[in-house]
Amino acid sequence: MKKFILYTLLVTFLFSGCKSHKTILEKNTASISKRKLLKRIDRSKFNARTFESRFNVKYSDNNQNFNGNGKLRILKDSIIWGSINFMGIPVVKFYLTPSQVQYYNKIDKTYYTGNYRKIREWLGTDLDFDHLQNLLLGNMLYDPSLLKDYELEISPSHYQLKNTSDLLSRIKINPDYKITEEWLTPSDIQKIKITYSDYKRLKKNLLPQKLHIRSFGPEKQLQLDLNYKNINLNKDLRFPFSIPDNYTKISF
Repeated sequence: MKKFILYTLLVTFLFSGCKSHKTILEKNTASISKRKLLKRIDRSKFNARTFESRFNVKYSDNNQNFNGNGKLRILKDSIIWGSINFMGIPVVKFYLTPSQVQYYNKIDKTYYTGNYRKIREWLGTDLDFDHLQNLLLGNMLYDPSLLKDYELEISPSHYQLKNTSDLLSRIKINPDYKITEEWLTPSDIQKIKITYSDYKRLKKNLLPQKLHIRSFGPEKQLQLDLNYKNINLNKDLRFPFSIPDNYTKISF
């Protein structure tokens, strides 16, 4: 359960029922320099003060399967808050800031509070608040300005940036300059594929309706599917979080 929670936080996490949604029509790429492409990717980033959504989640690994739902709220660059439900009952609540990770598990009455360093060591890969926020909102994991040494390839349907010597080894970008696929290579034998699909426009933001994560390796297989629904942007939100008494602290 501990591994499921952390991978869900990594990832935790499409959109329906919003009158302001507009389906994005397919179009072709245009010839563009790498410098200009990176600038347009940066300008296309999610740009709302707050994000709120319900979500459905499906998770499986070598040892377990989980189907559930929950709530997610984000105060840009400050707070990621949410709960994960099973059979309609909240079982996990989490509260993340740029400096701290907190969550508690109602099933086994445990909690964790600490910084990102221990989780980075346990997962064996880079992880911080910005990575999680970007992951959940369909932004590129890295700041585009750091990708100047990547090789650019252009096809009619997408742009592709590649650098096989980096953790983030391959990125596909659609003609609207939004991410559709990212490949991470934490080790020579483990690969992670992140896929975003079904983009729709919500106010001034393009947001993916579906997020899929697949981790491939000889010993570890992982799959996570997230679907957002009932999205709200720029609303005043509350982020209540309090660890119950008599819960046991865990460490990694």
